[in-house]
Parts: sequence; structure tokens; C-alpha cells
Amino acid sequence: MFIGKWDVERKEDFLYEGSCRIHKVDGISVWFFGVLYNKKTLGYDPAANEAKIIIEIYREKGYTGFARLDGSFTCLLRTPDSAVIFRDHHGTSYQVYYTSQYFSSSLMRLKDMDGFTAVPNYKALSSFLSIGYIETPMCAFVDGFRAGMNYVDNKEQFQKTNNMKSIALFPDNFANLKDSVYNEKTGEFVPAIYGKLVVSVNTPVNIWLKFITMMCNFIGIFTMIFSVVFFAKLIIAINKSRIFDWKNVRRLRWLGAILILNFICSAFPAYISAYELSGVFSISGYSVNLSGLVSKLTLVLGLVALIVGEVFAIGLKMKEEQDLTI
Repeated sequence: MFIGKWDVERKEDFLYEGSCRIHKVDGISVWFFGVLYNKKTLGYDPAANEAKIIIEIYREKGYTGFARLDGSFTCLLRTPDSAVIFRDHHGTSYQVYYTSQYFSSSLMRLKDMDGFTAVPNYKALSSFLSIGYIETPMCAFVDGFRAGMNYVDNKEQFQKTNNMKSIALFPDNFANLKDSVYNEKTGEFVPAIYGKLVVSVNTPVNIWLKFITMMCNFIGIFTMIFSVVFFAKLIIAINKSRIFDWKNVRRLRWLGAILILNFICSAFPAYISAYELSGVFSISGYSVNLSGLVSKLTLVLGLVALIVGEVFAIGLKMKEEQDLTI
């Protein structure tokens, strides 16, 4: 666990617990948490200090050199005029939460610091519900998003970041693998197929489509909340042995309808984004894969809930008819 302040350089202003590799030279300081797998591939001894390796790579190639790092780590790099935190591309080490003043691997510790306000970023949350992750540069909290935007120091870079969009692709021909990626383990390029990309493309602004997307995102959040409520009520009723009951039938019908509505509210913004992107962006040998843009889990669960609800309803009607016959 660690906690620190962005605008200070003294070691005592960065507190941590647990194993940490530290190295400082010529005004550059690094705190490294975790393990680096490919030291040998990078040309270093397996016992070398990871923090020292980070500084040497930074001085040689800048931030772009960190793309070659493979491991499970979270690293803080301070220079006389900046502080940067980065993690391994697997996302297995400490997560980092931050405000405009502080950063920490513990959200509970961060919320006790000055200036922390837990105001949710609804656009980021709706993005998570729609596509399964929060797109760069958004953050779950408003202050985190503002802090990230303050770090972007020029308008052009801000525009590129703001235009980030996710797109799912499907190859036109599986037999022709013309794309490749570099395998650092073997030092060779291997054939690859792009399935999903995040690209920075400036698309035309359509106010009505933006409004529809925003409304779908808000409705999607509320449908998830209501679906949890109906599911909880259903579980409570079952635990009390009230299984075949008309209230459960209504709950299942409502749950199914809400989950299907959530799927529609998730799919519609994704398809709108794909429609806007298809007019200004294309990759040779690939077509846009609309089915890969959104998860169909809520649709399947909604249909299952409706089917189970109707089965319950048929069973209750048969029971009532049998009781009347007797």
C-alpha cells in the first residue's frame, strides 16, 4: 500500500508499506512495487534493481521505453518537474486512485485526504456498463477525470484523447494473416488478427445522437439498479419458501423486461458510435463487427427470466384449476 502527493519531492511525503525497490539519480526518483519478468530480455541481470532499470530506460527512451516492460508492477517515477505512475499492461498489480493533490493504492486512505469528493462520473460508469471498461481518459470519479485532464498540457493532445473510441473488428479473410505483433520472448513477429481497438478519430458531432446516447446511458444505470432490487426481492421470497407465488411471477417479468431494456440501452450507444466511426474510419482487410461491441449477457438473462416467469405462471394457473376442481 502507498500514498503520496503529486507536487512534492521529499521522500517522507511518499509513504508505503511492503516491499519496494527505490533508486534515485540526478533528480530522478523511482519507487517500484512488484516484479519485472523480462530483465534478461531487456539486457539486465536477473538480480538487478528494478527501479534502477526503470531510470535507465527512461533516460534512454523516455516514457515510450516502458512499453517493453513485462511483469506485475506499479511504479512511481518523479522528475524535477513531473510525477508519473504507471502499471503493468496485464493490470495485475496495485490499482491507483488519485485526485488533483494526492494518489494512493487504497481508496479508503485517499478519501480521508483533503480535497477528496466522491462525486461519480456517470459517463464513465455508463461506459463501464456498456462495454465492460472505462475508456481513457475518463475516471469513475469526477475529480479523477479533472486531474487527468489537467495533466494533458496542450489542446491538440486533449483533442486526441477526447476522441478515443472503441471499435470491434472482424477479418475479411482468416487465411490471409497480414498483420503481426512483436513477441519479446522470442524476438520475432508473429501473425495476429485485430479483434478490438481503441482509436483516436474525430467524428462529426450530431447533437441528437449525443442526446440519445446520454439518455440511454442514464436509463442503463437505473435499469441495473432496479434489476438488482427485483432480483434481491426474488431471492428473499424463495428463501422464505414462497416460490410459486404470483408476486414472484410479476418480479420475474419485471426483471426480464428491465434486463432486456438494459441491453437495448447498452447496445444503442455502441451502435451509434460504430455508425459514426464507420463514416470516417476503416482498416484494410477488416469490417466492423457490430456483434462484438456489446455484451449479450443481459439480453440472455432477460429472456431466461421471462421464460421462467411464464413457466411459473402456467404452473400457478394449473394449481388454481386443480384446487377449484377438488
